[in-house]
Amino acid sequence: MAEVFTNLARSTLASGITAGASSLTVQSGDGNALFPSLGGSDFFRCVLFKKSTGDIEIITVTARSGDVFTISRAQEQIGNAAATAYAFD
Repeated sequence: MAEVFTNLARSTLASGITAGASSLTVQSGDGNALFPSLGGSDFFRCVLFKKSTGDIEIITVTARSGDVFTISRAQEQIGNAAATAYAFD
């Protein structure tokens, strides 16, 4: 299992996700263009940010097929706040 990195990759969600979602889709074309390819048990981390409330969530991306990411939610504590999965628009 290896953590893979891409510096400063940034996108927006193509559609909202619930707090229990196990996948998300980024804007068309951004997955292949901006985010790393994964093989075997590779993974990368992402930060989800909700502009309207300031909610932040760190996720682990365990698979990527184009613009669709398979994710594990609420992976790290942020400051004094507990690791929490949020709904994102």
